[in-house]
Amino acid sequence: MIVISKFTDYYDQVAHTYGKDPLIRYERLEIKNTGPFEFRSLMAPFGTFRSSDYGKRPLIVGERVYTVFYKLQEYPIKYFLADASHEMFDKPSHVRRHYRNEPYYFKSSYAIELCRLIGQPVFWIENSWYEFDKDRKIKGRGEHFIKVSRNPPILCEIANFAKLYPADQIYQDLSHVMGNLMHNPPDDNPPVQVDEKVRWAKKGFDAKTSFRGK
Repeated sequence: MIVISKFTDYYDQVAHTYGKDPLIRYERLEIKNTGPFEFRSLMAPFGTFRSSDYGKRPLIVGERVYTVFYKLQEYPIKYFLADASHEMFDKPSHVRRHYRNEPYYFKSSYAIELCRLIGQPVFWIENSWYEFDKDRKIKGRGEHFIKVSRNPPILCEIANFAKLYPADQIYQDLSHVMGNLMHNPPDDNPPVQVDEKVRWAKKGFDAKTSFRGK
């Protein structure tokens, strides 16, 4: 994988170990297609946004969805991933109870779908909402909208991230996502129409001598 970027991140150095595949290009630049994108899902695919003593921001890394926290009253804002030893888990008022028993990320097919739409595997979710009709009912059946941030995240600036997602693992995962998952599966593509003469030649027939004239 070749990374084209205006900044460096903690996993970039791994390229010297695994080598750079010129066929896999990760252009880690400003995101042009930020949405909004529509997902037909009854539930919010990437969680909800609620303010508390800690803020939350969804982060997509390939097929992984992380919940990144930051303190609202501190400047500059310090992003971090909360592991089991973090103080926030000792204060239930800061975080909903079920976060105590959930992993710090989950995998989602919606994340890969969104990666394909914007053309990058790592980005912030900027906004997430449902659209309602005049009676305050959700339009359709679970029409959920996502808008992503224009600026790509710098993962080395998120506390605990490199510890919980080692450099060699994320480099291999991103290479796999860029090389295999960012494109639609072959089964989803329409069948290619092959000319009859080409099919005859593949089976060993000669169009001039193998068939009788009418």
